[in-house]
Order: sequence, then C-alpha cells, then structure tokens
Amino acid sequence: MRDYFCLNEAVLGNDFVSSKNAYAVSAERKASGKERLSFVNLNKSLAFDSEYKNEVMGVVAAELKYMLRCYKVTKKDLVLVVGVGNEGMTADALGGRTLKYLDITEHLKKAGVKSASRGRLCGIRGGVAGVTGINSFDVVKGVVDRIKPASVIAVDTLSAGRASRLMRVIQISDGGLVPGSGVGNAKRELSEKSLGVPVIAVGVPLVIQALNIWAEGADGKRLNKATEDVLSDLVVTVKEIDLAVEDFSEVIGEAINLAVHGTI
Repeated sequence: MRDYFCLNEAVLGNDFVSSKNAYAVSAERKASGKERLSFVNLNKSLAFDSEYKNEVMGVVAAELKYMLRCYKVTKKDLVLVVGVGNEGMTADALGGRTLKYLDITEHLKKAGVKSASRGRLCGIRGGVAGVTGINSFDVVKGVVDRIKPASVIAVDTLSAGRASRLMRVIQISDGGLVPGSGVGNAKRELSEKSLGVPVIAVGVPLVIQALNIWAEGADGKRLNKATEDVLSDLVVTVKEIDLAVEDFSEVIGEAINLAVHGTI
C-alpha cells in the first residue's frame, strides 16, 4: 500500500521508512525509478514552537535546494509556486495558504528593480474546478506557457495511509502530482511531462480515509459490505487542523524563500 496520497493532487512516492532516531527532525532521500523523493520526518508537533519550526524550515529548504540544483535552477531562473487545493476546506487549504508566506519578487524584476541577493519567485493558486469551473491543470498550464518558469513547486495536502503519519512528515518529490487521486477523484497530473518544466511536489499528510484507520487495527478481519461502503466515503482529519495548516504553510513557504532567495 502506498503511504501517502494527495488529497487533491497525487501520489508522491510508493514507500516511506519511519525515522527511528532520536532527532526531532531528520531527512531521508530515496529514489523510485527516475523519481527523486525526500522525506522530512518530524518527531513532535510544530504547534507553539517557533524554534522547532525554524529547525524544520531549514531542513525542508535544504531538500528543496537539492531538488532545484538537480535541474540546475539558480537565482537567475524563475520559479513558480502553485498552491493546489480548495481553500474553502481547512484541511485542503495548505497549498493556497503557503502563498501568503512567500517573498514574491518577479514583479519587482519586471519593474526594473535589481537585487543580486534574491531569486525570482512568483506564485498562483490553482483552485478546484468545483469552485472556479476550470481544472487546476488548465490554470497552471496556461500560466506556465505564458511566463515560462524554470521550475514549478506545487504544494498540496496529502491523504495518509496510516494515522501515525498524520502531521509527521513533509514529503518532497520531483515526480509531480495528480489532482484528486487521494480521494478517488483523479484529475490530469501536474508533472514535467504534462507541463514541460520540472515539477517539485511538496505535501503534508493532514487527512486520512476512515477505512484506513479501521484497517490498521483490524488484524485481518473484514468488514461487511454496507459498513465498508460507508467508511470508504469518509475522510477525516485532526481536531487541531486549523493550527496545523497554518504551521505547515508557514514552514513550507519560508523554506521555499530560503531555497530560492537564500544561501542554503
């Protein structure tokens, strides 16, 4: 079973090996075929701990910088951040809320403002077809074709395969993502193949299907068909989801700033 699925956008890797060390945050890199994967493992909550958030931020920034360097993206190259998901649903607002923490600079370059110490960064919210009437792929593809970024960073909520993974990992992949695949509503993928530029996907598992929670403790027992049908339609989240989304969007947004503008 895959451990993580995007709530709106895609599978970001087939495997996950939980960190067993004593560090509060650690990073693991894996390869799955041609796809690069990074897992930033958290051994405690981000809530009300600014020092820990800064520590996690630095690790995520280093992994993002590693991905960008793999594609030879420098400060001279434009990076487009896409906030994926439906901001009208708190658990799915991670992508959109990440944008408010970005140090957007591309408009300054267009205005003739020069700064050798900062990179080129812009961002958009992809939205969902149920709200905008336009598939997120079409929105992103149109912008990519117009501004021609060197890379896209897509941020989205993930659906966990196990309850123990909720809010305990930030997953980064250069394999792209597929809208809606985590809840059986898959849309067209955002990937290098479909967009024509490298796509780095960043996600956090903030929801889980109720059926997966039951399966963890079922010990091989089977549900009757009626109960299974009910549970398969339920997607649940943690009670402190509003705080979690704000914490992770801040960490990811500031990590992107460090990776694009900073010295990491």
